[in-house]
Amino acid sequence: MPADEIAAASRETLRVETRLDDGHLIPLRFGHDGSMRDVVELVDHWPGDGHCYFRVRDAGGGLYILRHDERTRRWDIHAFESVSAHLSTLDAGRTPARTRPEGSQ
Repeated sequence: MPADEIAAASRETLRVETRLDDGHLIPLRFGHDGSMRDVVELVDHWPGDGHCYFRVRDAGGGLYILRHDERTRRWDIHAFESVSAHLSTLDAGRTPARTRPEGSQ
């Protein structure tokens, strides 16, 4: 997802299709009308203060952190890492930084 789409996504309501697994939401698809992305891997998930975070990979290899506000039930894209950025970091001999948002464990 290009940077301008990420910026637009942060201003719009993100649509996320989910399923329940033992009472927990699991994202299956996310995006906006006409631009939905399939989740091909749930990499990680963790609770935050009033939020749940999901690190997911889409079919294009992009990594996203989706944040679900448990009070308002709204979703947003909290972070994004493209495959090309990840590969260029590896090519430069650096280890990609993996950080979690403040307040997460």
